[in-house]
Formats: sequence, structure tokens, C-alpha cells
Amino acid sequence: MKNRITLLVLAFITAAFAAQAQTNLLKNGGFEQSSTSFLGTSFDSWDKIPSTTASAQTDDKVEGNQSMQITNATAAQREFYQDLTSSAALVEGTTYDLSFWCKKTVAKGDEDIIFTAYWTCYPPSSKASDTVRAVVNATDSWSQFKTQITCPAKAQRLTFDVKVATGTTTLFDDCQVTVAESDPDKPIMTATPASLPAFEAFVGETKEATIKIHSENLTNLPTISVEHIKGAAFVSYSSMLPKNTDTDVTIAFKPQEAGNFESKLTIHNSEAGDIVINLYGTATQKGADEIDWQTEAKFDLSNPLSYLDEPFNNAIKNKTLLIDGWQNIAPADARPWWGYVDQDNNSYAKATAYQSSVQTNGEWTLRLITPALDFKNAATKVFGFNVMAQYISDEIENPTSLEIYYIDATGATVYEEKIDAPIPATNDENDQWIPILIDFTGQQFIADVFFMEFRFSGPNGKDGAVVYYIDDVSWGKLSTGLQEVKQLDNNMPMYNLLGIEVDSNYRGIVIQNGQKYLLK
Repeated sequence: MKNRITLLVLAFITAAFAAQAQTNLLKNGGFEQSSTSFLGTSFDSWDKIPSTTASAQTDDKVEGNQSMQITNATAAQREFYQDLTSSAALVEGTTYDLSFWCKKTVAKGDEDIIFTAYWTCYPPSSKASDTVRAVVNATDSWSQFKTQITCPAKAQRLTFDVKVATGTTTLFDDCQVTVAESDPDKPIMTATPASLPAFEAFVGETKEATIKIHSENLTNLPTISVEHIKGAAFVSYSSMLPKNTDTDVTIAFKPQEAGNFESKLTIHNSEAGDIVINLYGTATQKGADEIDWQTEAKFDLSNPLSYLDEPFNNAIKNKTLLIDGWQNIAPADARPWWGYVDQDNNSYAKATAYQSSVQTNGEWTLRLITPALDFKNAATKVFGFNVMAQYISDEIENPTSLEIYYIDATGATVYEEKIDAPIPATNDENDQWIPILIDFTGQQFIADVFFMEFRFSGPNGKDGAVVYYIDDVSWGKLSTGLQEVKQLDNNMPMYNLLGIEVDSNYRGIVIQNGQKYLLK
């Protein structure tokens, strides 16, 4: 099983009133109180699951006597959380300042740290304004991430969530949640989003992103500057901004040579302070034989495969997925299925419609279709694959989906049929590889030659946060290693692959009496 990303979650129920302004509502937000035992280091007022390694660092901190270091984090579950006074009420309409300091001493790559804050409300709320999500581009020196969020109606809990990629070593300190100052005349300047994901472009190509700058009560005009730290490929199309309004600032990545680039964007105002955004980019030479993805499906029935075993070993990280015989289909303005390679050199197919700098303006449908499959001559009639989802939230409406289709293209009209498969769709299923087997044995109406399709659909832009991964696609394997049954002995406990006890209503792979079975 591949563990590819882990997460650190700081969750709390908090009280907030105007009189509490500038009081940190998090307990032990600076990780000052800790104890060490043979189980590792624990921090007062925080819980963690055992699979995350945390330690206190006294020689590298922002404030106080120590910071918290996360290393070797491999479990993709909530790991740190705390509950503040459960008897206190959240105040509708109150704005909160959220911040923390972080520093990476061992980096993995892009999006090592992802921050999310969201409200749990009753009745549920799905407004985009109730959620903050940002990629935090920490560096090898301490930097502070800051943002704001406003309490909606009927809020019961605010979740402060920091995801840390597997393979990184990261220091955290001075986590704060405070009530924002209510002075109506206070100079204010904020940026949305608060950070940008790393840029990728070919040499000579231009990639752009937009940041919205909001300001109030300023008497001086904000200015913009770009400081080049590594290479000179980033530019801002503005050097000075109007005051006391919302203004879009466009940042362009325009590399003229291959390599990695880093710059620092600063929006300065003497009254409201500075907003600093770190910019990262990678430029590559575009090959003469660069192949674009397809926009329409074309079904070739010749040379069908009676055996398929595709682990996506030829996938290239962050590049369009180009696998011999497969069709990768997407709209012309979309990003199709692409390859990804983790730190352990495991490769797989990835689909997402998320674009941090783009407002949602439509839906992307991304199709990944297998080569023609030979039903008649296959040794077994089982189609299998592994699937994993990320960033599904039960508190936020997620219109994104992944569906599996059977396709018969032998006639004049292409016939498609959706297959009911247990694709992960809930928060509890995030970051878990789930094996799925589809058995066509005994089916009377399967074409001698057919195709299978993975169909990703979801809103593009900031609302399309959900990610799906596919790996180890197979057809016609001689053995699945599973006994396929409809019901097992109800007198004996059975467990899913995560070790959680399940009942006879569960569908998928279960373990009972030390044996694996496929419960249908």
C-alpha cells in the first residue's frame, strides 16, 4: 500500500467575543508544554495519533522556549487537535485572525504544506466564504502564514488544518487564533489567495496567476516589488496599486531558460504593513515532438489485450499522462490526467480540476480510457484497479466525482454504461488506497472487445480541490488472490484493510479469520 501524503490537523471548538481581541484562543499554541516518554513526545492540550513523529526543538524556534518538529509523518488521518471551552458560543459575523510560523528543514517538493480552515455548521453550510484553503510555500527560514475567516450563522466548530506531505521535516511555532480588531479606522491590507502554488512552464512560455489585494483606511498608495532570489523569471504587471478598494494583481512566470526559479513578491504599505508571497517556478525545454492530449475519443478495436497490467511506471511527474494504447481526453482549455511520482518512486495517474488562481467558471470532464480489452480470450474476466481520493470534505459540498464506465464501440453507435463501484466519496476515505475488482464472469452481454473508462468530473478553479489517483489497473490476471463471496460467517468478526471492524453490509475486501475475501 502506498502512503503518499500525511496531514496534521489542529481542530478546536472556541469562544470568541469582541473583548477577547488579541487573546490566543488556542491552548499551548506555541507548543511550550510537552512531555517525553517511550511513546515519543506529546504536547499538552494536543492529541496526536501514534504514527506521526513529533519532537520538541529548543534550539530552533520563533518564540518561547521551544517549537514542534514533525518528521516521518506517514498516516493520512487527523493527528493533532484540541477542544477549547465547549460551553462557549461562536459569534456570528465575527472575523478571526489565523496564523502560524513554519520552517522546512527537509523539503519534498511542491505543496509540502497545505492550510485549510473551515466551519462546521448546523444546518450544514457550503459557502465558499466559509472556507479558507492555501498552499503555504515555507522555506528553510522561519516565515509566518496569516489569513482571516468570518464566522457564519449556526457555526458549531472551527477547524484549523495543516497538511504536511510525507517525506518533509517541518517546524511549527506560535499557532494563533484571535478575534480580529474591530477598529473601523484601522488600516487593512489583505491578499487572496495568501500564497501561490509553484509555477510550471516551457522556456519562452508565460504562465500567469492573479492575487486580489483588498485595502481599507489607507492614506498612502500600496507599492509592489519583486526580489529575485534564484533566477529572474517572475514579473508583476503593476508597481503601484489604488488604495481602499479591491484590485487584481497579475503575476507572470516568463522563463527564458530551463531551471528552477525563486522570487519574493512584496506588497508594501507603511500603514498596513507588508504582504510577502514567495514565488517558485520550474521551466523546461519543450521538445519538438511534444504531444497534446486528445479532445475526442477514437476507439481502435484491433489488437485487443487479453491481459493488462498497468502500474503507470512510464508516468512523468506533473506531465500529461501518455501511456501507449491509452486515451487521455480533456477539453482544450483543461489540464488532463497527468502523471505523478512520489518520493519512493511510485508512479500513478492523477486527475484534479483545482486551480488556485482561477475562479470557478465551469466543469471539467477528464477521461482516461484503457486500450481495447479482449473479453473472449481473457484467462479471467476480472477488471481491477486501486483508487485514492484527497481533499474530500463532508462539511463542504463536493460536486467532484470519479466514475467507471464500460464501453462497447463495436457497433455503429458507441454504448456506455456506468458501473456501480465503491469509489471513495467521503471524508473518512481520504488518503486511503482502495482496491476495486469488477467481475464480468457470467455476464451475457459483454462485447468480445470492449473498453473501460475512468471519468473524472468536477468544477475547475478554486472549488475543484478534490484529487483522484489511479494505480495498478489490470485485466485478465490469472489470480486475484481473493475468494469472491456474497456473505461470510456472521459469528466471526471481520475487518477492512485498515483494520476497522465491519459488518455484513460492507462491500469490498475484508479479512476474516486471517483470510482475505471479496464481499459482494
